[in-house]
Amino acid sequence: MLTLPKLDQLDQLATRIHQEHQLCIQSPKTSLIHACNAGAVLIKARTVISATDWGNWLKTQCNLTEQTAQMYMGMAGKYSQVQDYIEQPVLPPKSESWLPSPRLLSESTVVAEAIAPEEIKHLEHSPEAVPQSISLQQSPAPAPPEIESVIDVDFTPIQANSQLHSTADLIRFCIPGAVVPKARPRVTSNGTYMPNRYREWRNRAEIELYRQMSQLRSEHKFPLQKAAVAIRFFGNHRTNSDLDNMAGACLDALTLNGAGVLMDDRLSCLPRLTVEYVSGTEETGIWIEIQPL
Repeated sequence: MLTLPKLDQLDQLATRIHQEHQLCIQSPKTSLIHACNAGAVLIKARTVISATDWGNWLKTQCNLTEQTAQMYMGMAGKYSQVQDYIEQPVLPPKSESWLPSPRLLSESTVVAEAIAPEEIKHLEHSPEAVPQSISLQQSPAPAPPEIESVIDVDFTPIQANSQLHSTADLIRFCIPGAVVPKARPRVTSNGTYMPNRYREWRNRAEIELYRQMSQLRSEHKFPLQKAAVAIRFFGNHRTNSDLDNMAGACLDALTLNGAGVLMDDRLSCLPRLTVEYVSGTEETGIWIEIQPL
């Protein structure tokens, strides 16, 4: 049985976790900091609470599911460099909401089946509960210029009746919203600079991929060493954008420097890439199918 001091400590931790969870949802600029803060506090609370009481404590005291808590703890481990801000919560700035339509999210049956029912219900009744964009604070130290890898894009349309691989092995992701084409980094006196619009889209895409990865029931180990990727853009994307830059943005979000789905986007890791644009659909987004090789 927990003593009174420990109960008070858990109440304080639950309050902090709930605050960071709300800030993560409401703040597109600093949501990664709040997600890592929540994960670090959850890791601390996990050492005090028994395994049998863990799920019930998350639900009743923090208003979180175990899947969401696991995602936050995983992000705290992956992005440990932002945990220096755990005692310095950032007030959420005003920003435009990024709300994917429930109809768009439902297009991916694999992802939809993996989401917990209580999370789906929460998304339907609370527009603020949709994952927002996440921005990493740039280090003041100058960073070396990034060398872009050459992306070899095969513009072969995706064949619906292709039977080269079993569909049971396919890993599917759906990223809502219009893609921001890959931008060429500019080297300045303060380091490498990426346009804010592209950096914000990358953060949103990576968090959406990371969220869906945490709910996949896949036997494959990430990052995948070798895979074939099919990317389908549908809806209202900028038609004057280069398709290779649009595909490059998605690949950067998928690789180890992004969400960590793929090891790299070099030919040795990505021998086959198909890209397709489907216009005239009511919703806008990106449909990605990955076949591990």
